[in-house]
Amino acid sequence: MLNIFNLFLFLFTLWALLMVSSNHISWLYTFLGLLSAGLVSVLSYKAKLINEKSELLYLSVGFYRYFFKIYFKNFFSSLKMLVNMAFSNKSLRPTIRSMNLSDEVVFNRPLLLASLNMTTGILSLNANEEGFLLHCIDDKYFRKFNLAKTVKVLSNVNDDDSI
Repeated sequence: MLNIFNLFLFLFTLWALLMVSSNHISWLYTFLGLLSAGLVSVLSYKAKLINEKSELLYLSVGFYRYFFKIYFKNFFSSLKMLVNMAFSNKSLRPTIRSMNLSDEVVFNRPLLLASLNMTTGILSLNANEEGFLLHCIDDKYFRKFNLAKTVKVLSNVNDDDSI
């Protein structure tokens, strides 16, 4: 896993998005973006903020495919939830749920935490070795979340086996 390269790509992508959104695309800004992203990446590596086994970012097609899929799956669901919260007469019953994880399941727990936080109506409040404490806008959002399916998908997310 090339985390220094991942950090460079991430920083340069943010720079490119800033250029595109501000409509100031030029060779000078592109060069400055490449230079600053490279400098920050090298300095972060030299300062040992990232290393080869770091889980800061991943260079894996499966990783990004999974999170884009979650994002687009939950985007319209989240909009629908917001509209229902604003205009519906139905009352929501926010709940706090505890989700315990078995030790036999081997996957990256930060990936599950990110998956939970990107799911409509669910927010992780606390995470420890035993499980997660979740805040759910309504119980129906918790029931829609399929833990077994998510864990199964997460075990195959990273193409380069760096997890």
